[in-house]
Amino acid sequence: MKHRLHLTLVLLLFVQGLALLHGCSNSESEVPGPGATGSTAAQVLNLTPDFITLEGVDKDTHYKAGSTLTLTLTLTLTPGETLASGFSATHMEHIHIHVNDAVYIPTFPATGDENVQSLTVDITVPDSDFEVVACYSVQQQMVDGGHTMFLEENPSVKLYGVSPDRSYRYFDCYLLTTDAYTITGIEFRIGNGEWQPLAETTGCSFTRSALVANVYQVTVRPDYADVTGDVTLRVSGEQHARHTITWQHAEESYLDLEKSTLPAESIDGEQVTAELWVKPDYYLASAAISAQGVEPELIERVYVRFKMPAEDVTVTLNFEEKIPVAYTPSDHITEATFYDADDIYYGVPTDKGIPGEKVYLFASAEEGYKPMRARIASGETFTFKHYAYEMYRAAILIPESAAELAASVEVAQAYTVSTKNDISFDDGTLYAEGETVSMAIYVPDGERITSVKATDAEGHDLPVTLNLPYASFVMPASDVSVEVTYEQIGTGSTVSVIAYYDADTYDVYSSTNYDWDFAEGFTMERGATFYLSVSDYEGSNFYVGVKIGDTVTVYPADFDDMMGGYSFGKALVADGDVVIKIGATEDQVAF
Repeated sequence: MKHRLHLTLVLLLFVQGLALLHGCSNSESEVPGPGATGSTAAQVLNLTPDFITLEGVDKDTHYKAGSTLTLTLTLTLTPGETLASGFSATHMEHIHIHVNDAVYIPTFPATGDENVQSLTVDITVPDSDFEVVACYSVQQQMVDGGHTMFLEENPSVKLYGVSPDRSYRYFDCYLLTTDAYTITGIEFRIGNGEWQPLAETTGCSFTRSALVANVYQVTVRPDYADVTGDVTLRVSGEQHARHTITWQHAEESYLDLEKSTLPAESIDGEQVTAELWVKPDYYLASAAISAQGVEPELIERVYVRFKMPAEDVTVTLNFEEKIPVAYTPSDHITEATFYDADDIYYGVPTDKGIPGEKVYLFASAEEGYKPMRARIASGETFTFKHYAYEMYRAAILIPESAAELAASVEVAQAYTVSTKNDISFDDGTLYAEGETVSMAIYVPDGERITSVKATDAEGHDLPVTLNLPYASFVMPASDVSVEVTYEQIGTGSTVSVIAYYDADTYDVYSSTNYDWDFAEGFTMERGATFYLSVSDYEGSNFYVGVKIGDTVTVYPADFDDMMGGYSFGKALVADGDVVIKIGATEDQVAF
């Protein structure tokens, strides 16, 4: 027994000795215990959480000066996004970790083409309190013989994503401001050159981060070329105050609070946007703000937006219950369903609606019939338009005073229009007697339309109105066939096509030939048909003026509910020189 006790004691002493030795071997990185002195990580900040996570150091924690901390950087991107396959050696120059005045750039741990999902970086704890700031600069590139960047002294702004010990081709970095400081402008100069406004220089920009407070991303790449000297930034801004936002009636009974975004604070003068995920049985009727003179904007009853005043505010949300909507069975209707949107792929079936807004009734009819109108209790009717195949859609506006909505469907006997040519009929292929059949005719390259013939079931020709490559006729009480004939253009003469517009606002192109440059102008064969497309980068309304020979026509843009913007598309026949003007008003496109 004595020998066993002695052996146990020896083993215990041996284990303690090993533990002591192990502790001594890591003494350079150990964290002082409670009450011990050391350097404090006063700030730990990741400026780009959409690219990386940062682990290995904790804010307000004491660390032994001179010890080594191993930081871990991990990708946060989802499959399909940039860097989704992992870090490679080429990504290292984009990563900067600032520890006070020192900047650490990781060394790639793998070889060859291997990618890694995480990296480790060893940093040395300074002998005073310190900050750790990490960022991923997407376009930052280092180069031998390049240049660096400096920030003109500003007590409210610090520069990150650039190392004074490295040289760069151009810059994609970050500015971190003190709380509630808003940057109003940035100037830059190269070497001892003239100061230039960053926002007005091609290839340069600064944008505020939507993910991290008080962070701005800065790009300096004048004319998309390499810089020719060291770059200095000069920042101007305004110091604001941060105020609280209280949301009244933001309750679980009305909202999905996990999905909703309700800002708790903001800076005076800033735009505040709340996103509300309202539960299906309710809708946001109104919102009111306690600050005098501040009126909130409701966008699609989903977003509440207002300009933050220089005071704490309470936003009162008023929710009301939706009213029931129902379809009243009608003769010859095989299917009828209400949707909350004008597209069944984006909307969902619904039996509720909001007074003063639209619901969409999708309906199909028996063979030989088509839905014509939806009728509600007030007597008001809403026209059905072709949606897809044999399905039709009516946009029904619910009266403001309605407590419920019931809709019946009026049908008419329908006849078929058919063709062997490439024709798009505006409202499907079923039409009632007396309806206008409008069509757009595809014109093969190098050809033109010579005739458009519409024939009823008895073989009689119908009057056809031509505005080539468009045509129309009135539907008889009979099926109709449409035939288009073409001929080779072969004129041997050409016409010019040119457009006048602001390229920063509008995109102008043709699906007929994507190589055509409308701003520079081009020529094409006289009598040829081409398709003109215009879209607006800003989502604003616009007009298109078209002059073909001596004929001038002005077209308004169309609003796309699903895309939330304006666009224009039309086929044109170049029977003469074509001049196109695009502008925000009719006066701007006048000839």
